[in-house]
Amino acid sequence: MKLISGPDFENSSIFVFDIDGTQLSIPVPEDALDDTMSADASIKNLTDNETYDVLESDYMPIKRVLKTQFRYVDTVNELALESTSVMFRILKVDNFRPIPQENLLHKHEVRRVFFHILCDLKKSLENDGLEKAYFVFPESEEDIKEINCNQIHWLIALNGFARIVPPEHTFVTPITNNHLLMIDINTGTYPFGTDEQSAQMRAEAEADVFDFIRSIRIEFSPEVQAEIDEVRGAMEAL
Repeated sequence: MKLISGPDFENSSIFVFDIDGTQLSIPVPEDALDDTMSADASIKNLTDNETYDVLESDYMPIKRVLKTQFRYVDTVNELALESTSVMFRILKVDNFRPIPQENLLHKHEVRRVFFHILCDLKKSLENDGLEKAYFVFPESEEDIKEINCNQIHWLIALNGFARIVPPEHTFVTPITNNHLLMIDINTGTYPFGTDEQSAQMRAEAEADVFDFIRSIRIEFSPEVQAEIDEVRGAMEAL
């Protein structure tokens, strides 16, 4: 028996974004629409820094794409529980990555860049003086997990400062040879009932996270798809 009841993923509105010819489709459950904010459907000129919402001299330009949350109630009393927060962003990698720099469409380069991003986050938390005992980060590139669904190769890592809230699930995949699509998802702690009940609630919420990720579709522009095919062909020839 499920302990929590959340969004109806079978009843969703599709948010479609045209990102320089690449089409990103994100199904958002109808009961989450009031909690959803999104960018314009057309996101053009990824090479131009004017496209981005967050510009800092020492970090990648960031474009916010969509933000939402999935609300949950307990199945017995229908009392409000935790909400799962979801944030989609595009990161323009440029030179904010390790040397030597390779094509971001290579799987190993995405892994290197993602690990570099997580190391930067960890360093910023250390600089803030937070207790390292509550840090949750992969220790190496090999600790980063991966899943393949709908022909999208996602890398996944738990990360963050987990003293009060749980670590985030962060998913990344390249959408050009210089841009990452990043999704940060936090399910909340579910400090309800016994330890076993709390763990089951978190597990149910996390299962919804992966169902949601599997529902996302990316149709690459002809130019990007041709480059992906070229990279795959070169790798298969090795």
